[in-house]
Amino acid sequence: MQRTFLYTSALLIGLTGAAQTLQESGLVSASIQSVRETGQPFRSVALVPSAVDISTIAGLSRAVEAPHLFTLDSAGLVDVLADRPLYVTLVIPGAEGNLLLDLQKVDITASGFVVTRSSDEAVVRYAEGAHYRGMLRGSTGSLAAVSFFEGELMAMITDRSGTQVIGRVKNDSRGLHVMYCESNQTKKYNPKCDTPDDGLMYTSSQIEFDSRGGSSDCVRLYWEVNYDIYQDKGA
Repeated sequence: MQRTFLYTSALLIGLTGAAQTLQESGLVSASIQSVRETGQPFRSVALVPSAVDISTIAGLSRAVEAPHLFTLDSAGLVDVLADRPLYVTLVIPGAEGNLLLDLQKVDITASGFVVTRSSDEAVVRYAEGAHYRGMLRGSTGSLAAVSFFEGELMAMITDRSGTQVIGRVKNDSRGLHVMYCESNQTKKYNPKCDTPDDGLMYTSSQIEFDSRGGSSDCVRLYWEVNYDIYQDKGA
């Protein structure tokens, strides 16, 4: 059951390097602060504290220490998905006051993005979410990434204190979401690459930088995902 509550962390782990780079540069938070200084309104959507006893959710207390449970502001979520406003503030209630994530909508896919089946290469329709990036208000240099989908959201918040993750509790009909610090996971994960390093070495000409080359080339990525992951994540 431990994997039930930690899948969001695994899903976001590929973004860790980019997140650290963006956080260290402070470009995202600086951009958001500049927008706020203009008086630009941000659409508010909130998490709602849940009174559900954490001990009643099998495996949660064993998977992570000090988790917090929430439900969604359903009306606010519907509005975000319908209108996809350019700027959103996600309100996260806490014992010491609300955490406010000031966010700007971003497009995380390249033009022409499609999902296909490996069996017949047929294009698969999918429910596109609304994706946002921004900062924790009051924390210069922080970084937040939030994706809204029908009935759920997933988020990552990184500042000097560490990284916090939010994701929906799997198979919970009440729509519960859990928030926890990555450092509070009881099982530690050490990502590694199991691909054997048995290929030919690169030649010098292959890795040398050619300053005459164009800088506008778009790097496109191809992801192959197993069917069990497709089923587990709902598409």
